[in-house]
Amino acid sequence: MNFEKIYFLYDKSENVEEISKSLNDKFESVEISPFSFDFSFKENSLLFLMIDDESFKRFIISLKDSLTIVIIPYEKNPLTQKSFEIPKGALEALELFFKEPFFSDRILLYNSKPVLDCIKIGHGEWIEQEGFLNFPKRLFPVSIETKEKKLKSASFLMEISLEAVMQRRRSYFFKESEERLCDRVCATIYSPRSVIEALKLRYFFAKKSKFSKTLPDGIGVIKSDILKISALKDEELFLSFEKESQRVKEAVFESRAIKAKIATGWKGCVRTEERKESLRVQNILFEEEEVEFYSKRRLPFVKIASENSFAELFRKLREASKGGKAYSLLLILSVLMATTGLFQNSSPTIIGAMILAPLMGPIVALSMGALRFDGDLVARSLKTVIFSVSFAVFLSAIFTLLMPFYHINDQMALRTHPTLLDLAVAVISGIAAAYGYSDSKVGESLAGVAIAVALVPPLCVSGIGLGWGSFSMFYNAFLLFLTNFAGIVFAAGVTFYLLGYASIKYAKAAFFIKMAMVLIVAFPLYLSTRTLVKEEMIYEQISKLENISLDSKKIKLDLVGVFHKEGETFAKISVISSKELTLSERERVAKKIKRAIGEDIKVILEYGAVY
Repeated sequence: MNFEKIYFLYDKSENVEEISKSLNDKFESVEISPFSFDFSFKENSLLFLMIDDESFKRFIISLKDSLTIVIIPYEKNPLTQKSFEIPKGALEALELFFKEPFFSDRILLYNSKPVLDCIKIGHGEWIEQEGFLNFPKRLFPVSIETKEKKLKSASFLMEISLEAVMQRRRSYFFKESEERLCDRVCATIYSPRSVIEALKLRYFFAKKSKFSKTLPDGIGVIKSDILKISALKDEELFLSFEKESQRVKEAVFESRAIKAKIATGWKGCVRTEERKESLRVQNILFEEEEVEFYSKRRLPFVKIASENSFAELFRKLREASKGGKAYSLLLILSVLMATTGLFQNSSPTIIGAMILAPLMGPIVALSMGALRFDGDLVARSLKTVIFSVSFAVFLSAIFTLLMPFYHINDQMALRTHPTLLDLAVAVISGIAAAYGYSDSKVGESLAGVAIAVALVPPLCVSGIGLGWGSFSMFYNAFLLFLTNFAGIVFAAGVTFYLLGYASIKYAKAAFFIKMAMVLIVAFPLYLSTRTLVKEEMIYEQISKLENISLDSKKIKLDLVGVFHKEGETFAKISVISSKELTLSERERVAKKIKRAIGEDIKVILEYGAVY
């Protein structure tokens, strides 16, 4: 390169003898002088410059002569070194010039003032601190405007600098193949919509892995020659940079062309006359209601959807909530098949009825309607559920009156003793059902879920109880249905919430309503579970007494079963002895058993002797 003249201007308080000697060795003529803002230059000259950061900013923005500048590093210009990636040593910086560096002819302006450092808007300490849980509790609302676009968002941190600076600072947010113009304004915007997303970002920063295709959730990158960020409503922007902090309503950032060409250590930069802006903002776009929500409330634990999102899922659930001819036909067939299977005492027939039953759809739709406080969806779903339950009980009761059977069998009895374990099954099934509806690859018609939760058979047992005039049978079987119903509604709601489908207005209220519903059902289940635990205790104690000796006679005990009648608990036990037991010996055996299992439990003993 040919230059009109070569200059070396330096901070007059510094010793520059070694640098001056090096320059004189490389060039025939170098004008060496202390720096002054009034210094006069010849056009198209080369300037080696060693001045402090503040002087550099004033000089570069006021420069009227076309110069090529090589920055000489020293202790008073750390920001200039960092911004243009200048080597730490003065002689190394000189060598940079001879290695065909990238020359930048632009400077970052913030509200018309030159800035060398990266500017942070918001909670900058979040990204610097090591603590995993160090993140703000709410976002601040902003309007973001470039030359071509304007959008609203909410964030808790923005980092803004020249593109080359941000590429080095946050390299993992930039594609390998992405155009690197280096001197546009570049903003990295952090807008996690939940505590989970914030924790994921913290984990991401710990790993510092590179994203080749998509940005992580909650991250946006904007590149433009000009960027205006404005606070919304009564908020203010909190800016920090170069050991300064300010509060402003609006911040304008510009990549301003300067007369100088500055030698930099930037790598991989491409020079082009076209300066197209780039916006990768799909992860930080906010609708009006979201901006309002996130700027006024604490960051939710999981991401919450906007009202206009996930239209396909809502369409499917609205269809499921309506019922219709096909729904009614399946309901009739499933009730008839289940009732027949119950009278047959046939598990395969009952399983077939479970698969046919369409009742899961409106219950899941009801859960979503309650979660989002969608009155129309709740009303339609509830109407379908009430119709289905009433119809199933009525049809099975009529069917029972036509049957010549009047005793309860094993399949019926199985559905008249609901416990908290049944609630656990319903909760797990509700999770699976909600996930099936939300993921088209899985599908909402999950046969395994239908079999596990068994909605129609308990209703049919309730109908059989009505047909026989047994209120106890009706109540216990209907309690099992309510258990399944409450478990599905609650678990499906929690699952939809965790998947991000909750209303941003009513998520907490919906959660507490469903929790209350589950607790109401859980109380009678708790009482029933206590009975089950009591039965387990009886089995455990009898197993300990399995082999006893009585007057040289060996006795083996076998618990046949435990049953409950009229508020009392009975244990039926088979007693096998090596020899016939006398009446007094039988009484002693009975007393031993009563002491082991509890005096309040009635004992029925069946005796047998081995010959």
